[in-house]
Amino acid sequence: MTKSKSNRSGTNNTHVSFIPSTTANNTTPKKEPDVIVFNDSCLKKASKSGSNIIEWKSFMISKMNEKTQISSAPKVIKELEEERINKKNDKELEELLKTTKLLEKYTAEQLTGKDRRKYNERKMFELGAKPKKGMKIPTPISLGIQSKRQERDQQELEEAKNLGLYHQSIKHKWASSSSKPPQVRDKGIGMGIGKVKNGMLMLSSKDIKRVQNSASDRKSSNRGGLKKHGGGIKKKRNKPKKRNK
Repeated sequence: MTKSKSNRSGTNNTHVSFIPSTTANNTTPKKEPDVIVFNDSCLKKASKSGSNIIEWKSFMISKMNEKTQISSAPKVIKELEEERINKKNDKELEELLKTTKLLEKYTAEQLTGKDRRKYNERKMFELGAKPKKGMKIPTPISLGIQSKRQERDQQELEEAKNLGLYHQSIKHKWASSSSKPPQVRDKGIGMGIGKVKNGMLMLSSKDIKRVQNSASDRKSSNRGGLKKHGGGIKKKRNKPKKRNK
């Protein structure tokens, strides 16, 4: 706001003018922050009531039971069907074994003398009996015994592996004589010392020392004029030299 005065013509004139202030219009009132109050009194009251918890648990348990019953129903039916088929197969197998045993028993009863004794010996060998020393066994029976022994060893090995009892340290228990690796034999005529490789005789330092030692031993044994003649050793005599007359 400004004021101006003029004294012209003896009059006092006052002029008043108002200038709007820019600072007053530009300033806006600050917005207060929103305050949110969280009140959990209603939740606490609901949680304290035991009836709501029991109802909620019963509702969840019923849902889980329904799901398990629906999912397990087809599995139970399938397992029952498989069990029924397995029982049927076991019964048929048992009847088949009975018939074969009856036939074998009937044929064994009909045997007499030497044939009956051979049959009993063969059954004993199949069950694991060891033959006596010097006892001759027919080739088919001995081959059958060996094959049965190998089958038993293989079966025991598989059972040990399935049960987790197998280890490299006990491998020899199931190793049969037939499973031994064949020995490597040098084919052809050997030199007796060194190794032949690519058509050349390769001698190591040990081989050379052995040859030198054997040669020195032979020289020391021949010293003193000793020679072997037939069964005894005779000393070489020096003949006297003839004098010239």
